Amino acid sequence: MNYSSILIVTYGRSGSTLLQGLLNSIDGCRIGGENYGFCAGLYQSYRFLCRASANYGTHKRENSPTFPWFGAGTLDEAQFLEDARALVMHQLTPNTSASTPVTCRGFKEIRYLPKELHLVGAELTGYLDFLAKLFPDPAFLFLTRNHDRVIKSGWWARQDPKLVREQLQKFEEQTSKYAAGKPWTFQITFEDIVDRTPRLAELFQFLGASYDTEKIDAILSQRHSIAISASTEQQYRNYKVILEDVPGVENVKLSGLPFRILGDGIRLDGVIVLSSELAFGSKLIAQDAIGERMVPWTTGAVASLKRPFAKPNIRARFGSEELRISRNGPVALSVVDSDGRKKVVARVVLL
Repeated sequence: MNYSSILIVTYGRSGSTLLQGLLNSIDGCRIGGENYGFCAGLYQSYRFLCRASANYGTHKRENSPTFPWFGAGTLDEAQFLEDARALVMHQLTPNTSASTPVTCRGFKEIRYLPKELHLVGAELTGYLDFLAKLFPDPAFLFLTRNHDRVIKSGWWARQDPKLVREQLQKFEEQTSKYAAGKPWTFQITFEDIVDRTPRLAELFQFLGASYDTEKIDAILSQRHSIAISASTEQQYRNYKVILEDVPGVENVKLSGLPFRILGDGIRLDGVIVLSSELAFGSKLIAQDAIGERMVPWTTGAVASLKRPFAKPNIRARFGSEELRISRNGPVALSVVDSDGRKKVVARVVLL
């Protein structure tokens, strides 16, 4: 292998899991899956440390306990990178029991779009520079896909296509510019992979790995990603939503139906409107075959339709993580009030 690390840099529904599978077929390669942008938090810490060191580390009062930035001169960028590198390797790419020693490690991540990096106050170029310092001898693989296909795929299909296209175009402009003049970067498309264009063979040459046609054909014939079988997907489309009449709950609406399918389950998105009395100190939970889990929501006041002169109700938009569901195991959505009393407000039953 020509590299000690490989990072797949892309966006959702680009075929990144398929590329992940191909890379893991290379002897000595261990490329992990997504991690919710774990390294973005390290990048934020790194930037703050460097800023403090640069601005106050050489101040004439830096060694005085009376100085607000006392000790800034001891902040060590190189030591931070060394410590963070060990942390990443331990958490994201641990040693395995495979018979072949792991000589190249890495992972794929889809959280590089502007709106996602904005959440951690980051911008793509600086973040990639940080990752290049963090990972030993890295190769960056920039994976893209036809925008029309992406926009119609998975969760993107429920978003504004114009905004999605702008995000994808911005990402590709930035990564193309970043890759210019950097021999350790490689650009490839989903179409290159599934159509076995010459670019796919060039990828293996770039990495210093043998291109085994039979092995690659076998991998590409397997189903990758979190997609489920057609029969199971059809089963998930045949459902019934049962809404319960609960005091203090003015309305419950599930959006994006049929449900977004994740792995072996579904995702529930929607809006719930609660009376101000019930909303105070309450939380939303979902129960499935695995157990109960919190459902994040964002709230805001809204006038009551049933009681126009009463206190404003609380309108909450929610979205769950993957929920396991089967014909014998429905999913229930409940409000738990400030006293711990649970009220089921909606059930999803497969028919």
